[in-house]
Amino acid sequence: MKSFRNWRVFNKREFEEELENIRLNDLIKPEMNTNTIMSLVYNKVLKLLDDMAPYKKLTQKEIQLQQKPWITSEILLIMQKRDALYKDFAKEKNSEF
Repeated sequence: MKSFRNWRVFNKREFEEELENIRLNDLIKPEMNTNTIMSLVYNKVLKLLDDMAPYKKLTQKEIQLQQKPWITSEILLIMQKRDALYKDFAKEKNSEF
């Protein structure tokens, strides 16, 4: 199953504030090498992202729409209106309609 980060709930200002609150001096020890330090910082930022922009599983419809990038949200709205009009037409008993 495919998934992606849900950026709709992401608050950039809040994320920046949380990043500023991370005290790197408390994480870093003098005996650590640069790879370990980078890994710690990366994991800290990744955990913060997981909290503020969690992963969301794609539905089957979303996966299909990703495979057809030419179908925009505007086209989807027009298709919904078309289908609603057809439904109303199909319910109509008067053949002159």
